Amino acid sequence: MKPNVLFIQVDQMHADALSIARHSYVKTPNLDRLAQNGVRFTQCYAQSPVCLPSRVCFLSGQYQKTHRQYGFVGRQTPDMPMLSKHFKQHGYSTAFFGEQHIGSIRSDWGVDRCSPSLWEDQDYAKPAGTWYGDYLKRHNQPFPTEEVHGVEYLDEPMGEGVPQGSHIRRSQAGHTRLPLEHNLESWTTRECLTYLDQEWTRANPFFIWLSYDRPHIPTALPSPWYEQIRPDEIELDALLSTEELSHRPGWTVRQYLASSSRLNMGDDATRHVLATYFTLIDLIDDQIGNVLNWLDEQNLTDQTHIVFTADHGDNAGVQGLFDKFLGVTSNAIIQIPMIWQPAANALADACTGTTVNAPVESIDLFPTLCELCNLPTPKTVEGKSLAPAFTGKTLPMNRPVFSEHYWRKTVISQRWKLVYHVQQELGELYDLKQDPYERHNRFDDPDCQPRIDDLKHQLIRFLAGAYQPEDVEQSQRILEHLHLKNKWRTWDIANDNQSPNVIDGGSTWLVQQSSMQLFYDLHARKHNLYNVHIKVDPDKLKNIIDTPVGSKVYNHLRDCLLDRLCTRIAAIDILDSPSCDPKRYTPEQLTPIIQEASIKKQ
Repeated sequence: MKPNVLFIQVDQMHADALSIARHSYVKTPNLDRLAQNGVRFTQCYAQSPVCLPSRVCFLSGQYQKTHRQYGFVGRQTPDMPMLSKHFKQHGYSTAFFGEQHIGSIRSDWGVDRCSPSLWEDQDYAKPAGTWYGDYLKRHNQPFPTEEVHGVEYLDEPMGEGVPQGSHIRRSQAGHTRLPLEHNLESWTTRECLTYLDQEWTRANPFFIWLSYDRPHIPTALPSPWYEQIRPDEIELDALLSTEELSHRPGWTVRQYLASSSRLNMGDDATRHVLATYFTLIDLIDDQIGNVLNWLDEQNLTDQTHIVFTADHGDNAGVQGLFDKFLGVTSNAIIQIPMIWQPAANALADACTGTTVNAPVESIDLFPTLCELCNLPTPKTVEGKSLAPAFTGKTLPMNRPVFSEHYWRKTVISQRWKLVYHVQQELGELYDLKQDPYERHNRFDDPDCQPRIDDLKHQLIRFLAGAYQPEDVEQSQRILEHLHLKNKWRTWDIANDNQSPNVIDGGSTWLVQQSSMQLFYDLHARKHNLYNVHIKVDPDKLKNIIDTPVGSKVYNHLRDCLLDRLCTRIAAIDILDSPSCDPKRYTPEQLTPIIQEASIKKQ
């Protein structure tokens, strides 16, 4: 019989919020047990910092640039690969419990049994009446509760013990009046175990997606968990200084000022919110332990591939921030926990309890499960299988990883992180080894410009997609006979006040503005820049890319190409905007802005 699959996911969990990662507050003995019996990936990145797009990445095995889901609405194409549907087609009993939050997918997503928790997903329930709201109604409990995802849009019910006039995040971190037995996490776990005990027949292996709504806000807690919070033990990270903020694009400054932080919540409220957030992780760990214990009792652990992860992270106190407002600009948001405990025959003894520090991505889930379960991987899946790591093979340390908003893109490669702001001159560059909490933007550091060039090239390669061998051959012929380049000229040449003409040549792209032609080589990076107004034989044109003038023109045209590659994606939905305060602020300009924010808090 094929092995079972238990895919456990939480919403918005900081990657290091595990006691096995030596976090100073959380206690996660059950997740630690998974890591001790399996493999923990310390450098896993979500392809989106937003719930729904990230979940589509997980379940499709595709990047956002491919499935085009950058927001919360729209409709996916029927041919998008779907993890649950793929496993159902290969003989698995498929079941889902908890937060679905993938409303853009087609209704035929291959799930036999579905107990959704979100109010927006109640129509997906299988059988009808298994939605969490229906459960509460049957037990004479109110809906929405203080724990419900999206509570800020549902009249903001507040728990007990919330001071009047509290910041919205503090008001969502109170004491829920809901009994623990009806609590969101308890219900999700119980639905899963009831299915396994009473409905799963063992005729087919199970594929279960056990999806907890939290620790995403609200972080309200039931008794006895609320009484266990320890705000006094929370150590607060320093806010960014005005000097540090002055090196950030204005968009990130405004997000920083508008988010849940020490600046606008105050120290006491921040400690309280973080204490409820971390204690909520303890609660979830306790519930996961019930499922792991059931597998042990039924002698099914050795026959089950178990994976734990999150759809995205949370600042969780880093830079004095809480929540996910900075998106791809914050590593705390796009880096996620990832723990695998493969079935017994798929994990080498030497790999048990190990950590893998190589960079991996959330889209790797799909092909890894396929390989572990001996299923074919759909050709349109873009992730890479992590299964070799379970047999002692080394994963590449130089693999670039990507995370996207529509108007902001991030690439991380060999300790360096570039945040590209589309159609903006400003950007962000961080040395994650020397500056893991991203306090020092080095985008303008002259010593870092070669690093920026390399990361932008990797981003261009990522967005441009695959090319054919014959494209490379054609480019080589052009290099040998420069007069062939003139065949690429367009009739309507863009002037200096217009966006450049961009032509896709497979492995080589032409970017043309006024008299300048940039032939950008994806394959060998042998870029060529020509001033075609010079009256010489085309075959005698000089490549001016390494001249002072040529270098400036090259940077401009290269960024125009990158902008075109970003904006050519026909997004199903877009959540962010292209130009939110792109300027920079000096420390002198920031001081009164921060003082004003502090006064409003008081």
